[in-house]
Amino acid sequence: MIDLIGTILPEVSGKQTEETVKEIYENDRYCSFDRFDETIKNCKRRMEDYGLDEIEILEIETSDRKGLGLWTIPEVWTVKNATLKIVDENRVLADYLEEPLSLAFLSAPTPPGGVRGKVVVIDSYEDLERLDPKELQDKIVLTRMSVFDIMQRITPHKVLGIISDVGKKDLPDARAWMKFGYGGWPYWCFRNRCFGFSLSRRMGDELREYIKQHPDVLLEAEVNAEFSGGTVKGLTGTVKGRDLKAGEILIAAHLFEPGAIDNASGCAVTLEALGCLKRLIMNGKLRPPKRTIRMLLTFESFGTLAVLERLKDRGVKILAALNPDCVGADREKTGAITKVKLNHSSSPSFIDCIAEILHDEFKSGIEGFDWKIGFHSPGGEGIIADPNIGVPTIEIWNIPYRSYHSSWDTPDELDEKELKLTVAFSAALLYVLADLDQNNILDYLEKAVSKEKNRLFEALESNRGERYLNWLFDRVKEKLLSALRFVDEDERQKVKRVIDDRIRDLSVWLEKERSGREMVEADNPYSLHRRAARAWCLVPVRTRSGAYPHLEDLPIDKAAAIKETGVSMSILYWVDGERSILDIAECYLYDMWQRLPEYNGKQLAIIGAIVMCGGKAPLERILSLINIKIDEKDLIDELERMKQLNPEVGGLIRTVHDGDFVRYAVNRKIADSAWIDLRRILKFFELMEEIGFVKLQAKNVVRNEDIVAELRRMGLKRGDKVMVHSSLSSFGHVEGGADAVIDALIEVVGEEGLIMMPTFNHGKVEVYDKRTTPSFNGRITEVFRLRKGVLRSVHPTHPLAAFGKDAEKFLADHEKVCAFGIDSPLGRLIRAGGWVLFLGTDMEPNSARHVAEAAANVHCTGWMEGRGKIVDEDGRIREVPAMIWRAPGCKLTGRAVEKELRKEGLVIDGKVGPAKLSLTKGSDIFRVVTRMINEGWNGNPPCRKCPIQPKRD
Repeated sequence: MIDLIGTILPEVSGKQTEETVKEIYENDRYCSFDRFDETIKNCKRRMEDYGLDEIEILEIETSDRKGLGLWTIPEVWTVKNATLKIVDENRVLADYLEEPLSLAFLSAPTPPGGVRGKVVVIDSYEDLERLDPKELQDKIVLTRMSVFDIMQRITPHKVLGIISDVGKKDLPDARAWMKFGYGGWPYWCFRNRCFGFSLSRRMGDELREYIKQHPDVLLEAEVNAEFSGGTVKGLTGTVKGRDLKAGEILIAAHLFEPGAIDNASGCAVTLEALGCLKRLIMNGKLRPPKRTIRMLLTFESFGTLAVLERLKDRGVKILAALNPDCVGADREKTGAITKVKLNHSSSPSFIDCIAEILHDEFKSGIEGFDWKIGFHSPGGEGIIADPNIGVPTIEIWNIPYRSYHSSWDTPDELDEKELKLTVAFSAALLYVLADLDQNNILDYLEKAVSKEKNRLFEALESNRGERYLNWLFDRVKEKLLSALRFVDEDERQKVKRVIDDRIRDLSVWLEKERSGREMVEADNPYSLHRRAARAWCLVPVRTRSGAYPHLEDLPIDKAAAIKETGVSMSILYWVDGERSILDIAECYLYDMWQRLPEYNGKQLAIIGAIVMCGGKAPLERILSLINIKIDEKDLIDELERMKQLNPEVGGLIRTVHDGDFVRYAVNRKIADSAWIDLRRILKFFELMEEIGFVKLQAKNVVRNEDIVAELRRMGLKRGDKVMVHSSLSSFGHVEGGADAVIDALIEVVGEEGLIMMPTFNHGKVEVYDKRTTPSFNGRITEVFRLRKGVLRSVHPTHPLAAFGKDAEKFLADHEKVCAFGIDSPLGRLIRAGGWVLFLGTDMEPNSARHVAEAAANVHCTGWMEGRGKIVDEDGRIREVPAMIWRAPGCKLTGRAVEKELRKEGLVIDGKVGPAKLSLTKGSDIFRVVTRMINEGWNGNPPCRKCPIQPKRD
């Protein structure tokens, strides 16, 4: 292998790259399309000077076609001049020719001679709501709110214009780049177009003070600009490879943005990298690579997508891409960190391995090279890495940096040495990718396997569970196998055998390493979430190819709702028409976990449980939502440890042990980086369906025969008696709904058996009528009570329904006895050897435990002390005995009983679709609860020592 660094680096001039940046910046900083045309001409001339091949300017027609995910530019915008003045003093606040970023991108023109108007200050939604819309007409709004947030709310009221002084917090004299739309412009929003100007924070403070002293001050704005149809430009050229049929490697950067760093620097690096390679090839220091290297300069994202479509139509196959975006920053001055960003984990690529190996070589071979390896984030040209588009892409980024999207993003913010390193790295990576073949791939493969082994070992050490480890290993396999993309057809099977051998070696090593380790949960981390079933049965299908939807394309209510979910658009990369939302959520979560090396599996599970609870919750509830072995003390200890992890997450969780509860505060920004509530992921996909970007299909369906088979496997048989607690939603989508579940129960136990269900109202109705009072215990119980042949007991608060042999006998005289007494319907079922079945619920709603409590006559409940009203058979209303329930705080919960039952191996588990099933004998529940009452459990005292009393207030 040649010494690429030693060959390329001397050929690169940081000073020349800086001059190229300045040339691009001088036109693009004006953000006017006529200036953009000049930029294209200058870049084309430089490409010709460098001797590049196949240089071509591509014309992309403007269009008002709204393509969600296919960004469009609806119009051409050109500017000649613009000013903003205080009339009384003739003081100029903004002059476009002196500072182009003082005018908002896509600002509307004013009539010739300009317009004058008074100023209304709006800095919050409350300010906006207090205003009569008439007060906005013909006014100029001064605001520090997001222009995107305020624009759609005020333009219908015919404001003259908007002045933003949001500026940059750390740069009081910098003007922010103010945009009235981007990507696919919100064209529909501009029926009432207005002008816009940007001020620095310092200027904004001065203007606000002036307005206080002169409330009737008039501002004069004049904008000489126009919108028209036409075309925008793209520029492409190549360094030709030896094999024109072997595919191409792309380097793409976006022109037409006003900053020197964002993104004149990326375009300059692109030009200089190809110019460098062309010179080295022409001078005989490098041989022409196997593949052609193509460069592309155009509008960010939408232009790249448009050109890729055109190249595809020509038969050009892009195998991989590089995107230098915001590079060359003076890191000491700007606070930037240079990152080499790898592909999204939905589409891991062998080019990630190449980029990491090359990064290590630069780091060891060049003093002062301290770049970082980073993770993919949606945006820029990196969107073509979306599996839906299928071009794996490495990005080089300096974001964040202090002058980003501001008037201070000038050539003074650049560093000549950093520019030189970026050109050299880009050229080296492009050449390696362009010259990859079956021979040198095997050289890189050994280094790649070593790095992936280290990554897997770190995952083992973090102990984040079997599923996470298996998911990560699948990514590794995909990454290594994707090397075949660069192999000739006749050599593919040979190289695949070598890669398969390395994957097999990794698998054997991994199994050996994890043997003897106690791994955490094996389930999907979201499987205990109450929305898991719905997420399991819904499969999103993309209705549009191309980039993700841009929020500025959408009505503000939809955009705000999507933003509020906290879910990154990158989740759409996992949508392949096969994965359910539950599968996608798991992949999305694991992708986030990769970015959080400081958390172990136990800590991540705790964060997940806290996020799912969403507020103050019993310790036991938090513990029930954690798929790992952990007790209350361990939970509290881990919460305290997490606060010490590092300064960034130190305030993640604050806890106070308060009796049965953990009080906590979750910093949503930090929590969202580790775990997103499944409800918000579901909401995100529902919104994506509403805007037409995906269609949600029910593909995972539970059928009657699935339930029948699982109940029989668990041990239920014909003639059995069973009390059923249920949750229809836990099954996801059941073909036939609640009736299908009931039919399955009847089919299993038969009419000679007995099915009993709670149809409680819990005292929520004043008078109980068994014919009309609904059940408050879920959809299945309500459908069951209305079924032909189903009988219902008479009890003011806790009636039961039953079907089958002797149902009438079991339900008789319920109103005359304790709701859960030994002679109650449920007590009779237990004495008759009946089962208790939980369909899609845990054992918290285990009513059978109350039979043991009633038999022991525990003092915390007034078993027959209350009164309730019923409607008897004759239609008369009368009072009968009822319970007075206990005050809060009882620790003898259904979940506590479940733990004791499981300790003795008395629970039979099952699963249908996403729904978990549990079955146990009523007599076992009675015996275990009686022991807990009399002897205590898990450090809790016997019930006679508990201070809780009936709730008589």
